[in-house]
Amino acid sequence: MKRITLLGWSLLSVFFLTGQNLLAQDVNLTHLIVNNDFDYMAENEPVTGTGWKPEDTNTGSGTYNHGYTEFYGWTCDLAILAGTSAGINQDFENHSGTYGAWISAVGGKFPAFYEFSQTIAKDALESGTYKIQCLLSGTKMPTSQRLFANQNVQYFKSAGDYLQNQTEGEIATFAGYLDPVADKTLQEMVVYTTIGENDSLKIGIRTGCIKGDGSEGGNQWGWFKVDYFRLTKIDPVTAADASLSGITLSIGSLEFLPETSTYAVTLPEGTTAVTPTATGNVQDVKITGTEEVDVTSGSGTSTIVVTALDGITTKTYTMHYTIFTGLNDVNTNAMSYDVINGSLTVKGVEAYTVYNVNGAKIADVKSNTQGTSLNLMTGVYIVKAAAAKTLKVVVR
Repeated sequence: MKRITLLGWSLLSVFFLTGQNLLAQDVNLTHLIVNNDFDYMAENEPVTGTGWKPEDTNTGSGTYNHGYTEFYGWTCDLAILAGTSAGINQDFENHSGTYGAWISAVGGKFPAFYEFSQTIAKDALESGTYKIQCLLSGTKMPTSQRLFANQNVQYFKSAGDYLQNQTEGEIATFAGYLDPVADKTLQEMVVYTTIGENDSLKIGIRTGCIKGDGSEGGNQWGWFKVDYFRLTKIDPVTAADASLSGITLSIGSLEFLPETSTYAVTLPEGTTAVTPTATGNVQDVKITGTEEVDVTSGSGTSTIVVTALDGITTKTYTMHYTIFTGLNDVNTNAMSYDVINGSLTVKGVEAYTVYNVNGAKIADVKSNTQGTSLNLMTGVYIVKAAAAKTLKVVVR
């Protein structure tokens, strides 16, 4: 563990003395990114006028004649792009500060894999999970424009837009942006990656000439504009949180409990399909298994898997669906009940659930101790217990 010293005391020592882990919080480390907001054309030399281009030629305007051939703080191969159009300017919407960067290939084209990056040395970083953000436009000549941090990436559009041009070995998420009216409009991108004690962190933008259908684009295909990179170390507790804060269903009801991961759900009679919606306890966790489930056979299952921001910790939630069978299967001999002044008491079972005639759950009695009763409004109810015991109850 790296140790941070504060006035002669290490924070590790403070933890043992106070019982409080002062490191357990998100930490903004954006200062480790060189030229994160593209305000500089070289060390200690801010961009002036309307912008800068990485070339030695004088355009005559006085704004692009600075004598530097590379983006300050960033690495990319501009020579491979014949007829490169690249630099820092003000031609952006929804950007940060004054300037942003762009790279295009006006007279040529991008290779299949192209990278604009910088590496943060391992000595500057603790092990743990990091959040990397930037503003990006990737809809003019869209191919595979994406934010990356080591092998974790986020593509600009939806998964269906990248069926034939994803890079093997990358761990992908998708921002889901649509084409804006103006291709210079920047959108917020975010990716998480977890590193070990001796790992460095490489961040930036990846793109290429291959379109989502696998075909090769021509001039400028793969073009991007980018601005405002940020770096945050995530609280270890937050990074490992794979829990949900809620589950809702497109039809029927489910009483979500944080400590419960398996549910038996009864759906209304006549239901043919159900779709669960899951909300993570922590924003941006990866959630799978929320597709529509066919229950025309009378039953079905949803298996929701949550992957924490650390990319390692997972938790699974399971919903077993059955269709409410109505009043036809009622067995009045399986158990007994009393209704006195609208108060229901069920006898002969240890637990039971009460539904209205439409299949909506009214109450769930998990411990039917002696004297347990439910106050119900006037109507007809179905009481279900284990071993398919079912009872019709009329409250007058």
